[in-house]
Amino acid sequence: MMMTRASMGAMEGPVLDDVIRRLLGGGGRQVKLFEAEIRQLCVEAKKVFLSQPNLLELHAPIKICAREVALQADSIVLVSEIAL
Repeated sequence: MMMTRASMGAMEGPVLDDVIRRLLGGGGRQVKLFEAEIRQLCVEAKKVFLSQPNLLELHAPIKICAREVALQADSIVLVSEIAL
């Protein structure tokens, strides 16, 4: 679906769904999007991110599990830095 300057307002649900469907249906292949579609996709994503809380509220005790020792070590350092 081609987007023109006139249709660059808020991306409607079906249009947004179509863009996402084309991106996911590409199967690893390059998907052609118009610049207006990319810009509107970014605007809509920004709206979603801004509507979400900035911080995640966690309560103790917290168990952090990692598959790799390196990830676990990084997590311990990160938690230690935050706790200071």
